[in-house]
Amino acid sequence: MTKDLVSLLKQSYDSVPYESHPFPQTAPEHLHALAFLFGLDAPDPATARVLEIGCSAGENIFPYAARNPQAQVVGIDLSDVQINHGKARLNEIGLANVRLQAVNIEEIGKAEQPYDYIICHGVFSWVPTSVQQAILRVCSENLSESGIAYISYNTYPGWKTKEIIRDAMLLRGAERVTPEEKLSYAMGMVDFLQQVSLDNSVLRKVLDENADHIRQGKASYLLHEFLEPCNQPMYFKDFMALAGEYGLGYLAEAEPNTMFLSNYASSIAEPLSKEVTHQEQLEQYLDFVRNRAFRQTLLVHKSQQAKIRYALDAERLQKFYVAGVFFDHQITSDTRQPKTYTDWRGGEVIPGSALEYAFMEALSKVYPATLNVDQLTAALIASGQLSTGQDARALALAFLETYVIRGHVRIRTHVASQMATVNAEAEADPATVKWQWHSGVIRHGNGWATSPWHEMVALSPLAMVLAKLLETPVSFEQLKTATSVALEKGEISLLQDGKPSHLTKDSKGPASTHYLQAALESMLRTYQRHGVLAAINASNRANEHNV
Repeated sequence: MTKDLVSLLKQSYDSVPYESHPFPQTAPEHLHALAFLFGLDAPDPATARVLEIGCSAGENIFPYAARNPQAQVVGIDLSDVQINHGKARLNEIGLANVRLQAVNIEEIGKAEQPYDYIICHGVFSWVPTSVQQAILRVCSENLSESGIAYISYNTYPGWKTKEIIRDAMLLRGAERVTPEEKLSYAMGMVDFLQQVSLDNSVLRKVLDENADHIRQGKASYLLHEFLEPCNQPMYFKDFMALAGEYGLGYLAEAEPNTMFLSNYASSIAEPLSKEVTHQEQLEQYLDFVRNRAFRQTLLVHKSQQAKIRYALDAERLQKFYVAGVFFDHQITSDTRQPKTYTDWRGGEVIPGSALEYAFMEALSKVYPATLNVDQLTAALIASGQLSTGQDARALALAFLETYVIRGHVRIRTHVASQMATVNAEAEADPATVKWQWHSGVIRHGNGWATSPWHEMVALSPLAMVLAKLLETPVSFEQLKTATSVALEKGEISLLQDGKPSHLTKDSKGPASTHYLQAALESMLRTYQRHGVLAAINASNRANEHNV
């Protein structure tokens, strides 16, 4: 029976390949930083051996391999079609430190050399029990002594209500022949039930909470999430019990702000602080509090767990390099109201003092680059808000600890040579520097690039047109000429006042020239801020990627 299920899964992913792209929470640099945060010294990502289980076409590991040419990366997947797509892409971008292989995870044994990071995203819940056991066995047998394994999975209690929708979709769609028919009939069932379900019923509540998200989902996601023969959510405690059978123990979550009781209301935090005795127990309680439906859990060998410290250590905190950006979206003339900002993930931040604002401003000015504690301390001193004798470094560390706990900032244990920094000269006048794709950035033909933070960054039609030019340093005037030619050929149309611009290469007049220049400047600044474009001038060409 299991063999039949695996064959069905292979056929499903061969027929409808899963969209392959980077997931920032899986980046080994991120996993390394989280391990360090909680007291462990994981292997250096720059030279690590990395295995991704269920790699699809490899777009999650390619950018990491490009950023870290001394690392060795292996991706495996059940689907020959997805692996063949990945190999074709690998030939296109020319990475020598990546190997892709079509293989059933149940056939994988112990490798000659262990892996420092094992990534398994979007696989564990969607395979039979025997394959889940194989994933944990492979992690146990092949993870280096201080290595980190990342496994994501659907979890209860949050997925219990979603199972109602999945069961209904399967009832109407599972027996159809083609993927398109399966999805069409399944979506019809969602529409029907939302129309006829009783007011105030559990079904209506579940549909109202999930139907819009399902309707907006891409076909590949919906087919594999709701219409696969396998989708086995489990409680966190059951996942950890199964991992424990293979000698694996709990480290953290890939998004650790959910782990800290200080981020919850006192009505939650106070009773739980008295009730729970260890982090794993707390995690299961919090899953009920949050009705959690998805987890991204980091595992280590049980031998490492004695070293883990969930109370953050100041000595470790001051070794981090930190990045953050804060946006002011509040429009008010009432100066009595505290100003609200949003962080890089959309979380709310309200600075409680001018010093805290100086901390936020220092990070925002250089984002996506990082600052260390010394640089943050200097920013607090430069703000002029400190009286003589105050310990600026202690304040910087206090702000840092709070912002890490709340998830307002991103952390790394070192300044990666590829991490972009905002060029002040380019910010003031993009025409004064030369531009090129940042080192280690990989572009995809479907209109996106991967930032140094391992994020997808959508590329505009204009950016796609200029992509080839930007492979080497190019002046603003060269980019402007290329833009004009593209406009004349009809390859792009710039929006002006919300409508397509009619600018062409031969457009005359100061308004046309000004608009074309402004559109190009805006694009360059945007992608510089995302870290995919580098601005190069005489002062930084020799050492262009250092912070």
